[in-house]
Order: sequence, then C-alpha cells, then structure tokens
Amino acid sequence: MQHILITGGNSGIGTQTALGLARDGHRVVIASKNSVNLNEAVKDIKAQSGNEEIYGIICDLASFESIRKAAKEYLNEFGKLDILINNAGLVTDKLQFTQEGLEI
Repeated sequence: MQHILITGGNSGIGTQTALGLARDGHRVVIASKNSVNLNEAVKDIKAQSGNEEIYGIICDLASFESIRKAAKEYLNEFGKLDILINNAGLVTDKLQFTQEGLEI
C-alpha cells in the first residue's frame, strides 16, 4: 500500500485518480480548500472503492500558512508520503493575488 496525497482530489480528474488508486488498495489523502466538497468526495470514494483508507485534509494552496498547517497535519497523522499528485488548478479571468502577494 502506497501513501498518496492528491491536491484537488475532490472533483473531476482528481476524484477519478483518487478512485482508481483507492480501488488498487492504496491509502489516499485528498487535499482541498472546501470542506463540504472534500467530505463528500471522501465518502463517495470510500463507497465506490470499498477502501476505508481514504482521508481528507483542508489545504488552501493560495496560502503558504494553510500549506504549512496541512503539511504538519499530514505528517502528524500519516507519517510518510510515497506519492504526491499535484492536480489542483484554477482558471480565472482576472488578476488575483495570494495573501503573500504572489499571483494566483
């Protein structure tokens, strides 16, 4: 069993990736900034895959503070990470900045 973290695994391609990995018996942790969508995705993936080793972690990738908090939480809870899948993305038609002043 691999320990896998997927950003943006609560919808679209990320969810399908998480589902496939869950069906293969891996521990999958989904990182998302939206707790409602995250909890629903975890529940659905568990039900569809039959794998109870599916977890969610709150992480807003537009905030370094949130990223650090999520990384610490992940390490405390799971200890090891074998695979990181950077799937999260954002499409916007206006210029936006993170709290740290970086372009989103």
